[in-house]
Amino acid sequence: MQWHGLGMSRYQVIGIDSAERRRNRRSALPQIEIEIEGEVYVTTNWSLGGFLVEPYSGKRKTGDHLTVTIVVKVNDKEFRHRTDATVARRRRAAGQLAAHFQSIPPEAIDTLDGLITGRLRRLGR
Repeated sequence: MQWHGLGMSRYQVIGIDSAERRRNRRSALPQIEIEIEGEVYVTTNWSLGGFLVEPYSGKRKTGDHLTVTIVVKVNDKEFRHRTDATVARRRRAAGQLAAHFQSIPPEAIDTLDGLITGRLRRLGR
């Protein structure tokens, strides 16, 4: 785990060592919400490629296709984007669900990128 910036940062980047196989860096903070089948889950970590939520007690299993809503809240604004995802891993004992986004809309990418870079927070002032 690495912290970037001077002192304590509001953003934590996970999984960027040389052995990392992911194309996109996962971010633990700031958290976003993912709506799955009417239930709202706060992410444990996420990237432009997917997300991990826990606790998850739903019935989805590895390989299932989902339609999810990405919810990003910044100051008094809320950004919502529907997209498809595929369950990459389901650990029932740990209460975890990890999924890959499929064809994420450009507007969602712009919102998530703005959250990572802080651009959305600056716009909300």
